[in-house]
Amino acid sequence: MRNSPAFTVFIPAYNRAHTLRRALDSVREQTLQDYEVLVVDDGSEDDTETVVSEWAEDSDIPVRYYRQPNGGKHRAHNRAVGLARGELLMVLDSDDILLPECLARVHEAWSAIPPDQREGFVGVEGLCRDGEGRLHGSAYPSDVVDGYYLEMIGRYGVTGEKRHALRVDVLRDFLYPEVPGEDRMRDSYLWKQLSAAGWRVRFINEVLQEIEFQEGGLTRTASTRRQRHVRGLYLYWKSDLLHHQMYLSRSVRRRHYAEYIRYALHSGIHFSAQWHEVPSRVQWLSALPRALPNYLGDRFKWQRTAGR
Repeated sequence: MRNSPAFTVFIPAYNRAHTLRRALDSVREQTLQDYEVLVVDDGSEDDTETVVSEWAEDSDIPVRYYRQPNGGKHRAHNRAVGLARGELLMVLDSDDILLPECLARVHEAWSAIPPDQREGFVGVEGLCRDGEGRLHGSAYPSDVVDGYYLEMIGRYGVTGEKRHALRVDVLRDFLYPEVPGEDRMRDSYLWKQLSAAGWRVRFINEVLQEIEFQEGGLTRTASTRRQRHVRGLYLYWKSDLLHHQMYLSRSVRRRHYAEYIRYALHSGIHFSAQWHEVPSRVQWLSALPRALPNYLGDRFKWQRTAGR
């Protein structure tokens, strides 16, 4: 008999006490109850801890709550992967909600993969909608697709927010880099790593979560946050060039090389070092005319902002 739950529902929390109870309520309303709840508080300055403890007491559902110094969602994710007891990790942002059938649909899709093939799969991914019921981004090319993340976005052009449940045992080998002094790493870094390593995903045209973008959230402040996370962006684009160029057109590859050059320069990685670490020097040279104005424009803008 299996002692661990099918799912660890992981909620990364940072100053979202006003939406957190709604997210937790959506977990309680799941038709499949084979889960644990894991909250990692990333240094909140509001009453997040009180909300979690009161909800757990009211709901009679055990919640494991851990607090850490503010270090970003990727650090909270790394910690959750180490703490999770479930087979699959389902991430629920503190301002979103799980639809009542979410875990049941994912479990059904996961169980439908033949046992002799399941070892090559990392998990299941589905769709998101907004509060008005509109699909965020595009659907998958068919109701059930077995494939790779890079294939889905590069070959089929699938866009928009998606939600997934991934194997905890695999995730422990694919942690996010943690750059000292920076608290941001793009979510797709993990996805690209998994895809490049050959891990397949079962993609399903089922809406799993309802999402809401809060003022001041990561999506809203992306342009200003990039200025403070140049080293993480350098690592992201370096990994992209080395492992994730499949299905990309020549123009998109040039743009990716330009972003690599831009953030490598911001990180103190100069041209000679770049020359030796890029996989294609021809594409690196072709991207320079685009990268340099972007880099210099950043420097000018940041210096002007600092002088105010």
